[in-house]
Amino acid sequence: MNDPVLGTLVADTHLSGCLVASIPFEGRVIELRLDPGGADMDACIVLARELVPSLKELASKATTVAAAHLLTEYNQSWRHFSRRRSDGSMEDVTDPELTESVLAQRLNFVSLLVSLDADGSMVEFCFGDDGLFAGHSIFVTSFDGAAFQDTHVTLFG
Repeated sequence: MNDPVLGTLVADTHLSGCLVASIPFEGRVIELRLDPGGADMDACIVLARELVPSLKELASKATTVAAAHLLTEYNQSWRHFSRRRSDGSMEDVTDPELTESVLAQRLNFVSLLVSLDADGSMVEFCFGDDGLFAGHSIFVTSFDGAAFQDTHVTLFG
């Protein structure tokens, strides 16, 4: 199916009942997944059409939420680690502390999930961590769609 805003939507090979699209974003492509969550797919498409034109602003909000939530955790725990040297011995490493804005700049927007359920809309941004959290993905979920008043941040991987 070809959508004038979302581009080509195809059946998701991993999740039954979902559609995926490739969306241009700042010179690269991100994956958009639509999950109607038991609701009508058309309603999910309408929501995605409303979100995609303001994707840069929404991704910025999600990045800000992620950086604010993860900054203390990074500076207290994740910047200290051990790595193996070429001779097999281990060395302790301590990277510099980061500011919230530097942490936000290091996050790489990868994909967007738009979902509906009986309680409303959910938008989930996935970010790459640029090695800051040992390769974990960072998920920022907004349970009130584009409003970003009810959010949750998760490290996964």
